[in-house]
Amino acid sequence: LFMRTITISQLRRISDLTMELPSGNGVYLLTGANGAGKSTLLSVMAQIGDRGALAHFFQPNITFRNEKNILSESRIRYAADEQQFVEYRFCDNAWTVVEGDPETAFPAFGFVETLFAGARPKRKPIDGEIFDRSSIRPAPEPICEAVASIFDDEDFRKLAVITSPATGKDVFLRPIELNGKQYIFSENNFSAGERAVIQLAHQLMQIARNSLVLIDEAEMALHPKAQKRLVYYLEKAAKLKNLLIIVSTQSASLIKITDPAHILFLEDDETLGRMVCRRNTYPAAILGEMAFAEEILPETILLVEDPEAAMEAIVSKLKGLMPETDFPYTKILPVGGYMQVIILMDNLSKVFPPYVHRRAVLDKDAEYSVRRTASDPNRSQHSVVSRNMDRIYFLPCAPEQGVVRLLENDPGYHTKNLRRIFYANAINLKDLMRGNDRYRMIPGDSRSDCKDKLSLITEYIAAITAEPEMLVRKKLYHYYVEKHYRDPYRLKNEYCPLIFRKI
Repeated sequence: LFMRTITISQLRRISDLTMELPSGNGVYLLTGANGAGKSTLLSVMAQIGDRGALAHFFQPNITFRNEKNILSESRIRYAADEQQFVEYRFCDNAWTVVEGDPETAFPAFGFVETLFAGARPKRKPIDGEIFDRSSIRPAPEPICEAVASIFDDEDFRKLAVITSPATGKDVFLRPIELNGKQYIFSENNFSAGERAVIQLAHQLMQIARNSLVLIDEAEMALHPKAQKRLVYYLEKAAKLKNLLIIVSTQSASLIKITDPAHILFLEDDETLGRMVCRRNTYPAAILGEMAFAEEILPETILLVEDPEAAMEAIVSKLKGLMPETDFPYTKILPVGGYMQVIILMDNLSKVFPPYVHRRAVLDKDAEYSVRRTASDPNRSQHSVVSRNMDRIYFLPCAPEQGVVRLLENDPGYHTKNLRRIFYANAINLKDLMRGNDRYRMIPGDSRSDCKDKLSLITEYIAAITAEPEMLVRKKLYHYYVEKHYRDPYRLKNEYCPLIFRKI
């Protein structure tokens, strides 16, 4: 599969960014801090299907005498592969191709169309435009269905449409009964969110298969529940028409329901000295998880490398062992790589009050690199790591290693227990471990090997039980903690300092 990349230099607030477009279809959230460049990146993507997008979105506001144009250093490069590419620069007050060929580069990206959608402004009145009620007709069923489901309002199934005699474009209408009298409200009487959703549904109904859809500010003045239903609708549309849909947002509601693999996180990486677009890391999920009300702020935040860490099971068991204790309200937040965990923990001092204690909980295999960084002033991120060493905790072993070693130690015994936990007599760990070629071919017990083995165990149990793999993993981690920490004093000694310690 070819790699489709966009490289941006010196454009608005983006000094340097190379981003790889997701492959395949689906809905991806593009998120980041205010001013990170989300709208800029979407506007650049629009050029793939609209050759006038750069000219439309990027023009200098004013030009000063004896000064270079603000866009004179800007450079945008689109590459489907090494041979199919095009590069633009702003020369002589116009975006100009300086290398490559757009007529071959953009088709190589594989999109039939590109749709740029956003908030829909009110419709401006047109002189002499008069409508005839007899021309009103029901809106297309797919649009009515989509809007009714997103807003959870069956009245939207009555949406109607009429064609403007002046422009030839359709205008959406909503019949409403007030005080026993029937009124017809046009788009200008809809809320901003309603106008945006109706137009988006209309555009998605018409768009060709295998297209790129760009949606700026998915919130669209929508209630959080409507935001979630919008994403569910977009996921169905993406699957139905094989669409790649990229949605810019800062909505915590949307971020928290999205698979981290489908979150594109724009971040200014000081270590690299450039902007990056991260995938399969969890800073975006952090933004969502931190969006809880101030009156229920946690007393302890445990930042972990990924959502599969066993900390949830450990905290749960620890609470059960200490029913009479005033146990701190503890929040577990997955972040991504170990260095991201430490950096974010350091930055949380700007977000939360001092009484909210922060801990980085890292896997054991990260300890060598972290301690080396803390002791060597010449290493990148030395200052951040060194000043936070007393907040960093290393798990005795990686969670994946713990689960796999436990199950492989006595598969017959653990099979019996897992059958009871999952209510599935068909589970047989020996069959998997001895009879599955993929499982037997994984060497050793490194963390990477154990990750692969645990994935196969999870897939195996999920296929038998029809339970989601995420839930299967959660149950396996709880089982591991129950069996590994049979001695309550050992569990308390290892983890109470982490939860209760004051810094």
